[in-house]
Amino acid sequence: MKKHKDNAKDIMLPHSHAKVEFYKEYLKRYIRILCLSQKVNKIRIYDLFCGIGIYKDGGKGSPIEAYEAICECLQEERFAKSGTQIFLTVNDIDSKKVESVKNHIDSLPSVANCKVNYYNEEFSNIVSIARNEISSFEPNTRNLFFIDPYGYKEITGGMLFDLLQNEKTEVILFLPVSFMYRFIKASLEDDTEQYEALRHFTDSLFNRDQKEDLHQVQSIDDYIALLKKVLTFGSEVYTTSYTIERDKANTFCLFFMTKHIFGLQKIVEVMWELDELNGKGFRLPEPENLMTSLFEVQDKEKAKTENFERLKSLIVDEISQHSCNNKTLYQFVLENGFLPKHANEVLKYLQNNDSKFYVNEAGTTTPARKNSFYLAWKEDVKVEFGYKTQKQ
Repeated sequence: MKKHKDNAKDIMLPHSHAKVEFYKEYLKRYIRILCLSQKVNKIRIYDLFCGIGIYKDGGKGSPIEAYEAICECLQEERFAKSGTQIFLTVNDIDSKKVESVKNHIDSLPSVANCKVNYYNEEFSNIVSIARNEISSFEPNTRNLFFIDPYGYKEITGGMLFDLLQNEKTEVILFLPVSFMYRFIKASLEDDTEQYEALRHFTDSLFNRDQKEDLHQVQSIDDYIALLKKVLTFGSEVYTTSYTIERDKANTFCLFFMTKHIFGLQKIVEVMWELDELNGKGFRLPEPENLMTSLFEVQDKEKAKTENFERLKSLIVDEISQHSCNNKTLYQFVLENGFLPKHANEVLKYLQNNDSKFYVNEAGTTTPARKNSFYLAWKEDVKVEFGYKTQKQ
């Protein structure tokens, strides 16, 4: 075990790479979209537990990937012309790690309109500094926090909620959910010191009723689903989760939180790009062998069919129970971890194969143009989905 821990300091293990890849792929989209927005002229990116930056095997940690993503964007003429200023804040309680990150970034080419700020602060102090910055009256500023803590004892629901309140901030939070799940029920019943950190996290995030739900969780997936639910803060925030397999016994999870539905779409796009089978998370690759290669195509087709059927069931249930238009269904699909293109396939199938299913022009009984579903961010209410009753 000790050897494994030592290796984690020297080389970038697969689960660490998957975590940073998730962050990097979203950041690339995030920066480009905001640089082209006329409503944004300043972007702040916060990496509050930056780590060493560069591993001994050359693996790039989160602050290095973030800086290179910023530079790659600002070196393109159309983004450089925007004049958008980007500030990258790098912090770690270990001053040697901050110094390592700074030395590497200083060795890289710099670009105009990008400034890196380095801190060696306790987590509570850097959060206070960041909160003061994002709370200032700057309507044309957007903020992204990457929080990859050493555990979870410093994370509270109140802190996360405060960061998100200005509606200009998004948060990516990494949690060791397997470790938390193993002891969650014990921490609810045992007030000894060994469970203090987990109990503090739970108390800060879960109300009384939600704690009762914790007693009912039967699997790590149940626990992740419940964490995802409470991290919506009563549906005030769009939240999704992406699991990362560390080894066969341990799973970590990234939680993404935003107040903007388009931010949710962009992160779900990242999830499906990184996990093309299910859009849910990273799994350690199986050992390469002939049988793996032979069944790869079959596995993809099976996953595609299963996901289609799962989304179809979700959409049919939703439309059957609630009045739905293109905007509400767009949100529903994203919140369930699917993309509009997935939903369009389901809706086309229903339109062609279910005689009771209808798509009408909004506010009328006139059938909409076939295959016109308008599941997109900026679309107005254009169509309504439903099922015909016997009277109809």
